[in-house]
Amino acid sequence: MGAATPVVAATAPCRGFRELIRRSLEVAGKLPSDPPSVRKTSDRRFQFNGISMPKRPLREKLLATRRHCSAETCLHLSLQIQARFLDGDAYRRAGSVSLYSPFMNEVHTELVARHCLADGKRLAYPRVAGGTLLFVAVSGPEELVPGAFGIAAPAGERILTLDELDLVVIPGVAFDAEGYRLGYGKGYYDRTLSGCPAKLELIGFAYEFQLIERLPAADHDCRLTQLVTEQRTLRFASLGQAEH
Repeated sequence: MGAATPVVAATAPCRGFRELIRRSLEVAGKLPSDPPSVRKTSDRRFQFNGISMPKRPLREKLLATRRHCSAETCLHLSLQIQARFLDGDAYRRAGSVSLYSPFMNEVHTELVARHCLADGKRLAYPRVAGGTLLFVAVSGPEELVPGAFGIAAPAGERILTLDELDLVVIPGVAFDAEGYRLGYGKGYYDRTLSGCPAKLELIGFAYEFQLIERLPAADHDCRLTQLVTEQRTLRFASLGQAEH
C-alpha cells in the first residue's frame, strides 16, 4: 500500500468510516480461525481439507463455506477489503469503474460505489447479454433491477466499451497466487475480457479463505492485475509473480 492519505479520510460520504469498521468488529465477534485448507495436486485436482477433488467439487465446497459465513462476518471483511482497495493507486487513477452486484455472500461493493459517485468517477455494472457481459453506466446502484440468475443488473443502455473502462472489479469463487480465478462455470468474464486493453485494471475482491495456491489456467482465462483480500493486496506484475 502506498503512503498517500487514505481515500476514506478524504471523501465526505465515508467520514467516520474507521469507526464503522470498529463497530463491525464488535458485532462480528470472533471470526473463524481455521478457514478451509486448499492446495493443488496433480491432474488438475486440488486438496480441500486433505481431500483430493477436481474443479467442480472444489467450487461447491468453497461456495458452501462462503454461504455459511454470517452476514456480520461478510460485512466486517467486506469493509476491510473495500477500504484497502479505496486506499490503492488503481482506484485513485481510474476515471471509470465497473463493479459487480454481490451475490450469495460475495464481497460487498456498496462502499466503493458511494466513493465512485462522490469522486466523480463513471460507475458501471455488468449485464448478461447472450454469452458475454455488457458494462452499463449508471447514476447509482438504485438503477439496478433483478437480472440473470437473480443478480441485480443495470437496465439502461449507456454501454461502456472496454476501451472506455479503466478498472473492472471481478467476483469469484476461488483465486490463486498467479492472478487466475475460478468462477461459477459460465465463463462470462473470461469471454468478455479476453483480449482486453492492456491498460484495463482487472481487480478481484476475495475473502482470504478463497485464495488457494494455484488454479489450472487455459489460454482464454482472464488474468487479474490485482487481488484484494481483507489481509493483503496481491499485484500480478508478470506471469507467475505476485507482489504483496
